[in-house]
Amino acid sequence: MIDTNDDRTLLSEYVQSITIQYEANLKVGHLNAQSLCDVAHQSEFLDTFSNCGLDIITVSETWFKDGDKFNLPGYNMFNINRKDRNGGGVAVFSKTSFPTKVLETSQGDFDKPEYLLLQVQVGTVKILFAGIYRRPKAGYMNLFMEDFYKHVINFKYCFVCGDINAGFGRGGEDTRVITEVLNLCNLTCVPFQPTFHTTTCDSNLDIISSNCPELLFTFGQTPASGFSGHDFIFSVFDLSVPRAAKSKTTFRNFNKIVEEQLMNDVLSAQWDEVYCQNEINGKLTSFNKIISDLMDKHAPMHTCGVKKQSAPWMNSYIRQLIRNRNRLRKKHLRTKCPLDSECFKEVRNKVKQAIRSAKAKYYYDKFKDSGNDSKKNMVYCEKSSPNQR
Repeated sequence: MIDTNDDRTLLSEYVQSITIQYEANLKVGHLNAQSLCDVAHQSEFLDTFSNCGLDIITVSETWFKDGDKFNLPGYNMFNINRKDRNGGGVAVFSKTSFPTKVLETSQGDFDKPEYLLLQVQVGTVKILFAGIYRRPKAGYMNLFMEDFYKHVINFKYCFVCGDINAGFGRGGEDTRVITEVLNLCNLTCVPFQPTFHTTTCDSNLDIISSNCPELLFTFGQTPASGFSGHDFIFSVFDLSVPRAAKSKTTFRNFNKIVEEQLMNDVLSAQWDEVYCQNEINGKLTSFNKIISDLMDKHAPMHTCGVKKQSAPWMNSYIRQLIRNRNRLRKKHLRTKCPLDSECFKEVRNKVKQAIRSAKAKYYYDKFKDSGNDSKKNMVYCEKSSPNQR
């Protein structure tokens, strides 16, 4: 396991250390993202969690609006968005290999908990999984409890994951109500240290809870400095997870075509076989065979594993900035010094600007190169078509 006190650790490296050690067990994670609409947050999220090996990831405060689209490679997304105001929202990402069905959702009201209940099939076992976000001082937890309780009797294993803003360990009415709800649903919280940090206090606001605490293998947390003041938290349970087949892709590498050799073979191809056909379908079949044979010779099909590159603009310079930001964040958490806080915020903003600039440049270069290829192909066609004027 990577040392969580290592200031240089990237969140992606921390997640990788979990998935490598516990590949065969159920791995659940939660992150308060404070917007997956933000370009910088999206980039870090994709860079960290795309095909990462975690089995179920809950994200609170997605800030999505209805109609927003987000694709995390390797996962299906299920979400509920806040209707009338900005902020809020919950998303649950489950592996594409896990058949998943939505059982219940909240209505997305600002003053009520936002949640969704899922049936997730993990191997041969079906589990009840709930992702939840409760804004500070929101009531109506009975709505969640009623929806959860009517399904809990149908499942041997049940989990609730999210940000409930209850301030466990500090007492008060919020803590009492949330604790009562969890007890009524026979849920036990994983004993994390405080998960939310500010200059003045540390609070335990984020939970992973289950009705099977005896299956808890291990758990942990680490600052998620690129997103919010909340830690990323995870738990591993002794439930078997089938090994997923590695993603592969098959493609033709047109970049290795030698144009002169291809043109020689084009000119020497048996085009008479096309002209000799009497029916149009026969002509098309003969034409397609010639083209297919040419492609198989000059650009044969290759199959290879899919590399994790969902945010290709995340370069080594940006990752080094992120390491520096994480180091300054952890220093600030230790010292609570306003000057350390300012240094952290300065580098955090620098990271966001660097990601936005790198993404814009990446797509600008892509479109520019695409335009040049189109012009090149047009010139090539004009030169190689003697009958075109």
